[in-house]
Amino acid sequence: MARANGTRQLEEHELWRLARAMVCGLYGVSGRGGFFRDACLRDRVRSSAVELLSTVAEGVSLETAAAALGEVRRRCVRLRSELVVAGDQGYLGDVELRALVAQIDDLELAVRRSTAPPRGAEEQPGEDDARRQPALL
Repeated sequence: MARANGTRQLEEHELWRLARAMVCGLYGVSGRGGFFRDACLRDRVRSSAVELLSTVAEGVSLETAAAALGEVRRRCVRLRSELVVAGDQGYLGDVELRALVAQIDDLELAVRRSTAPPRGAEEQPGEDDARRQPALL
């Protein structure tokens, strides 16, 4: 089956590939055991992951890239928090949780790099304070 040109462009974009891999991983872990049986948390995590992927697609495809990619970072925070809840409930082992959080961190870092001001540009006070915050895990 031939793919639309826009889909091919998305598949070639690093941010979208990172987000897609993360979504696939989350669907895998949320599709088994207690995580699967906890329909509320499972559906919330899956929905957050797909929303994040869609927002990345908007960010790399539309003229409003900076705003959409800023939203990606907020969605990363939400998804990371939801995964911590899944870990607290025993649905994810420590290694598995850390691996998923690392994928989110990688995506967030890639977004930061793609939206960073050019080298030598001065950063405004208070701008991007989230990057200075310690990681959740």
